[in-house]
Amino acid sequence: QLPTRPPPRRSNSVSRGTPRMMSDDQRSPRTAGSAMSIPSFGAGSQGAHCASSGVVAAGCDPVASSGNVRVVCRVRPMNEREKKAGTTPAASASSERKEVAVVKVMGGGTGGGLKKMHVKFNFDEVLTSFSNQSEVFAATLDPLVDEVLAGFEATAFAYGQTGTGKTYTMEGDLDSDDGRGLVPRTAAAVIERLATGGYTGYSVSCSYLEIYNEELSDLLAPAHHQPRLDLKDGGGGKGVLCTGLSEVPVHSLGDILDLVRRAQERRRVAETRINARSSRSHCIFTLKVQCWRTVAQGELHNTGKLHLVDLAGSECAKKASWIDESSAASTTS
Repeated sequence: QLPTRPPPRRSNSVSRGTPRMMSDDQRSPRTAGSAMSIPSFGAGSQGAHCASSGVVAAGCDPVASSGNVRVVCRVRPMNEREKKAGTTPAASASSERKEVAVVKVMGGGTGGGLKKMHVKFNFDEVLTSFSNQSEVFAATLDPLVDEVLAGFEATAFAYGQTGTGKTYTMEGDLDSDDGRGLVPRTAAAVIERLATGGYTGYSVSCSYLEIYNEELSDLLAPAHHQPRLDLKDGGGGKGVLCTGLSEVPVHSLGDILDLVRRAQERRRVAETRINARSSRSHCIFTLKVQCWRTVAQGELHNTGKLHLVDLAGSECAKKASWIDESSAASTTS
């Protein structure tokens, strides 16, 4: 059962006068020392299998969507190690029925043997091991792009234990068109629709926040000049703000890919028994969009935000068996 989400925030205004194009100086977003809002609600779902991860997407417009929160389960294919070990899949997925069936082996069978039980879990959408990155985007974030351009604030986060493919789903293979994840695909969709949507002006900026052991880090700031970050209540319905977090303006997909690569180099990872390169921190990628459009009353100014969150593995660290707990987390600058 998902918690009730507060009413969505929407930011727009109408000004009377002649529509105008924004210069680069006017479009420049806030830089270091500013305050950036971050997601301030939570939702959860129980993972059905170690090879499945969930993408929780918060819809912004209660009228346009059937619910404010949607949970999507993605089941990854077996890796080479599992295939060599002759591993038998413990779960089956159906996109049509939107369910995942998990096989549980229990005692008490005939003659004192074992018996199998199938436990079914239903989700808003189910993506099987045959689903590609494009299908994941279409089922999760593609419907939210237009809502962000309309001035709403949306959030999607990946949840699951280490090795289920959370970071691959969110970031993917940046050097492959087919393998790119939700972050580059969503950013590209936003920029494309802004360029073809008949707007009189627009600006796009992004930030990348890492949370590790209650420490905040700006993944886009220079390694030798890490700003002091702090979480505060903005008041007046602004929600939680991260003061000092930098925002970097972007104009193309190439800009987005460069920033994601920079963040990947600095994010803390560790080797576990499950995954050789496991993300040990939470990362929040925020895309802020401002756009201007001509309306009958003058000019409409919308400000929307999209938060994409890659959570650390949900498993117990002791069970995952970090290789060296004292140096489990590492980062390169």
